[in-house]
This record gives sequence, structure tokens and C-alpha cells, in this order.
Amino acid sequence: MNKIVFVILHFNAMQITIECIESIFKFARYDYYSIVVVDNKSPNGTGISLKEKYLNHPKVHVILLDENIGFAKGNNVGYKYAKETLEADFIIIPNNDTEFIDDHFIDNAIRIFNESAYGILGPNIISARTGAHQNPHKKELVTREKVVKAIRHYKNERIKHLLMSIFNFPAMHNYLRKMKKAVKSEKVSRGKITEQMTNVTLFGACIVYSPLFIEKFNYAFYPEPFMYYDEDLLHYACAKQHLKVIYDPSITIYHKEKQATQTINRTYLKQRKFVNKHITNSIKILYRLMKEDNYYSINDFK
Repeated sequence: MNKIVFVILHFNAMQITIECIESIFKFARYDYYSIVVVDNKSPNGTGISLKEKYLNHPKVHVILLDENIGFAKGNNVGYKYAKETLEADFIIIPNNDTEFIDDHFIDNAIRIFNESAYGILGPNIISARTGAHQNPHKKELVTREKVVKAIRHYKNERIKHLLMSIFNFPAMHNYLRKMKKAVKSEKVSRGKITEQMTNVTLFGACIVYSPLFIEKFNYAFYPEPFMYYDEDLLHYACAKQHLKVIYDPSITIYHKEKQATQTINRTYLKQRKFVNKHITNSIKILYRLMKEDNYYSINDFK
């Protein structure tokens, strides 16, 4: 039988993480699975509380980190433990703000691998807040031209938020944000893509890593960025190794969205500055890799 390991990165939001764990207990109709929880040095002490709560549970392993090392590196700690210590055949990495609702998630993930030999797999991810279907994140691998445009965009965003901080405009910005949000809410939510798709960029809220990926990689996400753009970097790594990236709507998960980062940044302006800082760094890393590989489009890896 295949060994399945779930890796959940925890930060601050204890009840959210517990709900994710409990949903796995409820819907994992499979005997050979374990759960690894990695606490990313939660300042509110909830990592310790989780370790105490699941101390005697045979399926749950809680790892406490000495510092917050970010999304990619934090998940990579759990991935390495799953691969080397628990000898996982498949590793499933959901965000802690997701809930499993599918009795056959594991069985179908294995079946799809046997049929398609994917490197990584993404399920149908439904936003619990809007009802939108979030996978696939992008329908193709990002090009170098689009990466350059993204770098310019976030540079301008950083300048805009700096000026707003200097001239004390957060109240006006929050008002404009609410107006924009109200307009967006009138639009129809993104519908479910009902057919399997290959070589798309997956949404990072839940990814299944197959034996083919685990054999080639000692990390789940490219380890340099603190957070953001992890999906594009992961797709890029798979493309270089000629591993299939598949979205399949036959498995489903709910996503509550942004529960952990909201515990850090209470105001919208602070959230945007946090996002812009780290997303700009991540995009620059992707651009550097593309430049080193002389990469411009997916055809360069075919």
C-alpha cells in the first residue's frame, strides 16, 4: 500500500489548523496516512498547544521551528520529514486554512497518478468566501516577458504604497478598496473547469506530490522566497524536469483564504506592503532562474 503524508504549515490560527486536521480524520478513507504539522514559530504559542493536543495521536507529528522561515522553507521542513523519516509515497500539502470534503481524495489522487504519471496534481479548490473555483491558477507556464512586466508592476505598487505611508493616506485607500471590492462582488464568480488539464500552473492551496516528484526533488517549493509566486516557481521546476503538472476536478477541497497572513497584518496598507515586498523578491528569483536557463517560453523545455 502507498504511504500518504499530509504536511500542514501552521502559523497562529490554531482553530483553523485544527479544522483542517479534523477534516482529514473525517474524510481520509485510507489506513496508511500520517499528518505532519510544522509550526512556523507562532508568536502566540499555538504551535506548542498543537503539539500538546496531538502528543499521543498515532497519526499526527508536530514539528516546532525556532524561527519563522516563511511559506516555502516551512513546508519544505515537513516535506523532508515526510520523505526521509516517514518514507512517503505521496505527499499532500494543503494550506492550514483548507478543509477536505471528499471521501475519495486519496484514492482518486493515486488513481490519477496510475493513469497519467503526473509529477504534481491540483484538485478543484473552492473558495469558502466567494464560491469561486481557484484551480488552475494559470493555464500555462509564465513567460519571461510576463515576469518582466510583473516586476515593473510591483515596483510601481511599492512606490505607491510608500507615498501613501508618507502622506498618511491609508483611510482614503481603505475607502477606495471597499468601493472596488463592492464592484467586484457584483461580478460572477469564476466557474469550475470540468475537464482535466495538463501543464497548467496550480493554485498553491493544495498540491499532491507524486513518487516521480519525490524521487527527483528534496523540496516541495523552491526554497529561496519567503512567500508568494511559489506556484510559478514550482511549475518552472517541473517543466525543467519534464514532469507533468495536472489539474483534475474529480477531487475537491474548500479554501477559507488568508487566515494566517491576516493575523500578522491588520490593516490593508500593511498587508499590501508585506505582499509587495515578498512577491517582488520572488518574481526576481524566478527571473534570475529564467535568465540563467536562457528561458523565454515553455517551448524552450520541449
